[in-house]
Amino acid sequence: MGYGDGGHFPCIADQEIVAVADHARSCVKRITTAPQKNYLVGGLVLCVFPAVVLFVLHIEDASLPMPFPILLGLLFLHGLRAVICSLFRLDLDGAMSWLVDAVSAAGFAAAAFWVAWHLKEGWKGGLPFIPANWNQNTARIVFAGGGLVAAVAAVRLLRKAVNRFRKKPDDGIRRA
Repeated sequence: MGYGDGGHFPCIADQEIVAVADHARSCVKRITTAPQKNYLVGGLVLCVFPAVVLFVLHIEDASLPMPFPILLGLLFLHGLRAVICSLFRLDLDGAMSWLVDAVSAAGFAAAAFWVAWHLKEGWKGGLPFIPANWNQNTARIVFAGGGLVAAVAAVRLLRKAVNRFRKKPDDGIRRA
């Protein structure tokens, strides 16, 4: 018994099954050939903002505390990545894109660790009924935990970049 002779799907004819399959193929083709988004404006904003902030601070002969230049550098790095990807229509799923993401995640982790372990004063936790220094230490530990999450993300993104460079599938399934 086949599909069209009332065996498995008595109400659907072979032509309808073929039409549904063709429609599914055309939908997949439209999704995979969609034009790449243009990130040029966002990239320019991410490049110009840190440059303006650092230029104004340089003119006024002022400086920022240590983690802020790291964060401004990371914003500039992401802006540069967005501008390059938009101008040259690079693959956002390529090895270099994942490598830049890994470097920026590592930078955010370094900034979080720097803030959590070098800035000792000014921390305020919101936990009631515990001493103030415990509250400060809890806030610092939670912030360092965020840095740890960023560090784990950096390792994962670096692994994905290496797999893309080697042209291996990276779907989380180990193959023999």
